[in-house]
Amino acid sequence: MLKICFKKARRCIVLVIWTLVIITIATTLFLNEHLSRRKSLVERDAPFDLEITSQESKTSGGGGDIREEDLWFSKEKVENALPDLFLEPVTKQVERVTARLMIRRKDVDMNEGEEDIVFTKSSGNIGMAVNTHRVRTYEKKSSDEILTEYIGNSEKICEVELSNLLGNVSVDSTRKIFLEEAVLETGKNLINGCFVPKCRAYQKIAIVIPYKNRYEHLLMLTRHLHPILQRQNVMYCIFVAEQFDNGSFNKAQIMNAAFHEITTNHQIYGHPSEPEGERRQFECFVFHDVDMLLENDKNLYLCENNPKHMSPAIDKFNYTTNYGTIYGGVTAMTAETYKLVNGHSNRFWGWGGEDNDMEKRIELAGKKIVQVDEKVGRYKMIVHEHPWWFSPDTGAGSWKQKLKRNHNKLLTLLSVPKKKSTIKKNADNDEPSTKDYQDKTGLSDMKYRLVYSSQHLLWTKLMIDIRLHIFEQSLTHFTNYKTTDVSVKTPQELDTSPPTVEQDDEATPVETSDSCVPSYHRFEHMTVNRTRPDADERYKAVYKSLEGAQEVCTSMRMACQSIVEEKAEFTIRSTAFVHENKLRYKLGIIEQVHISEDHNTTATYVKICPHNINYVQFTLDPIIIPTGVKRDSSRRVSSPRFYTNFTIRSLQPSSSSFVYRTRIMTSHRAAMEAKVSSKVIPGIWWDSLGKLQFSRFNLLNFSNQERLKNHRIGKDYRKKVLSGQLYELQSPATSIEPYPGCYVIKHSVINEENDEPVYEWITWLQLRAETRELEDDLLAEQLQKAIRMGEEFRKIQDKNQALAKKWMHERKAIRSAQIGVFVEGGGEAGLNIHIQHKRPPPSLMREYKPHSDEEHNAQAASVS
Repeated sequence: MLKICFKKARRCIVLVIWTLVIITIATTLFLNEHLSRRKSLVERDAPFDLEITSQESKTSGGGGDIREEDLWFSKEKVENALPDLFLEPVTKQVERVTARLMIRRKDVDMNEGEEDIVFTKSSGNIGMAVNTHRVRTYEKKSSDEILTEYIGNSEKICEVELSNLLGNVSVDSTRKIFLEEAVLETGKNLINGCFVPKCRAYQKIAIVIPYKNRYEHLLMLTRHLHPILQRQNVMYCIFVAEQFDNGSFNKAQIMNAAFHEITTNHQIYGHPSEPEGERRQFECFVFHDVDMLLENDKNLYLCENNPKHMSPAIDKFNYTTNYGTIYGGVTAMTAETYKLVNGHSNRFWGWGGEDNDMEKRIELAGKKIVQVDEKVGRYKMIVHEHPWWFSPDTGAGSWKQKLKRNHNKLLTLLSVPKKKSTIKKNADNDEPSTKDYQDKTGLSDMKYRLVYSSQHLLWTKLMIDIRLHIFEQSLTHFTNYKTTDVSVKTPQELDTSPPTVEQDDEATPVETSDSCVPSYHRFEHMTVNRTRPDADERYKAVYKSLEGAQEVCTSMRMACQSIVEEKAEFTIRSTAFVHENKLRYKLGIIEQVHISEDHNTTATYVKICPHNINYVQFTLDPIIIPTGVKRDSSRRVSSPRFYTNFTIRSLQPSSSSFVYRTRIMTSHRAAMEAKVSSKVIPGIWWDSLGKLQFSRFNLLNFSNQERLKNHRIGKDYRKKVLSGQLYELQSPATSIEPYPGCYVIKHSVINEENDEPVYEWITWLQLRAETRELEDDLLAEQLQKAIRMGEEFRKIQDKNQALAKKWMHERKAIRSAQIGVFVEGGGEAGLNIHIQHKRPPPSLMREYKPHSDEEHNAQAASVS
């Protein structure tokens, strides 16, 4: 009996032991998986506010430099600092530490001394530091040594080794690239963004990247492109052509200026392995959008006799070859052909349109566009958002808006043909004639100023100024209400010096002037709508503290303009169009559907950057509408009125004429326009809150010398810094309808010659009634006015439909009568009768006038 009990007890003990072992193993595996996920989050996003002191970074150089052993120690601290639920933002130094930890695990091939620069330099321009180190290495060689080495390498003709090419390459268009990674993985023979193979190259290639405030995308592109080009064994230089000012972007003119600068001064730019005075001219130019990542390295970056379209298939358009242009994105053209077509047109501002124009220029030059095979010419596009005021759909200076406003004139002026049949042929050789092509702008009449050029390891930057006039300052003043004046300045004139090794890599002069050290103003119970797709993870993130959200928002510069608080959680927004939590309005001018927006926002924090043209300028104190404004006469008296003073510097003599335009709209309407620009919604619908007011004034005509004398400033205190004559003038007053709400005013100074917006900024203000009762009455009046407008519009639509039906019946009767003549005539006589499409009778034409959608929206939405 005792033996049986002992056996059972032993079995139970063994069973318990095995159970504990299994539980221990399972728990260990679970914890390892959980910790590895946390570590991957740390390495990927580095989302912590971790302070590294100089004691922790024990370097012989002192200060903020960090050695490898300190990096591993810092990594352990980062992992231990992981919070449970939310991810806090990280300081730039810790972000750099985390990046170096990831790169340190890889095997990299670098020159002597360069590894210390990358891994110990805690601040400053690492790309320029490594580049300077390599240039000095070449400077130690004599000119004879460089020449002998160059001649030896030139004895063999370069060939593309297909075995070195991979074909399809892996592309991640969403992963952030750190500068250290780009520097370490782009080869040890790269200098000034240039590479020279150890052979005689068939062509010397200049890759021109038109650029404006897209640093993260530039790093992604150059990190991806350099290894591919070196595998292709081509001789190349990457040039980053940046527009100096913050006006509307003119990509085509920047490309023209870069081409002229590179071809004129080709002895200055290039790799130091080419002997001085013996540098080859650039025979091939590849114009490359900064957001295009190549997917197949067999797409050779070389020019052919005809212009080549290298990016016919893009993931954004589902790799279909017809996406609006057959010559855009990434293109290749010989320098000779680019001069033949006179470069790009200088008339396209905003973005878009210049590619289609180039198609016409190539055709008229007798050339044909060669397209790379769509299986090879595949690219991924980096997701990004254009500024809403530069959109071709909503931007004041965009080519689409110009075509809408003056269709017939600008179709010819901007070289966008209506039909192919409108292109006349020469009688002798049946070639396209250039007589109908009226846009003669391009290389022949281009004016620019090279502010500076700077050499980076990954590129050579050309900072280009294409302005003829500088609008240095504007001051907006309300005449009949006491409120703060809004002053906006052009920041670029503060510093025109190139970046140095001591500056951070992102801190170029223009980017420094674009950024600011902002303060944040709190608006209670007000919100900002999301106006962009959730492609950027930073807009999806939720922060548990205001300080964390502010740090991220500040680091994003212009990409973040406000922070929204809801239930003690914070999210960031790309715009600052602040409006009330509760909105009531009618949607659809005919349908008049009642819409209610109820936001649970606790508060909104807007980024305040005084005088900075890149950020919304806020009038923080509301304008109070006094009582007794129900009658039309008193309302006109109570309407807030403002004028704007301008300070203008003329850099070069010209005959330019400028006008000052304002668009006054509710914040609600501005948010909807931003959504259209970001393709969040397909179009702008009419609503009772989306009222628009427009004003336009002639500002200054530089061909009128008599008037210029009246506006000339005698004493110019900045004459020693800037050249040119200074002028000062004031615009007429503009009124705002006194209805309560939040308003956005878009100010634009337009060059009448080409409809170019040369100076733009945005102000925000709010109107409030003196009493709650008056505010409710005014809002009810505004709603009733919108309803009446909808009823009138519906009557017009019904009348037009009736007239259209009447016209169709008359047209049908005419057709029937003509067909009857054909049947009765028969034979040869019947065959000669031709049915013509005639216009409706003049009586109907005078009454029936169809409107476009834009005209409908403008009529219905305008209040003034």
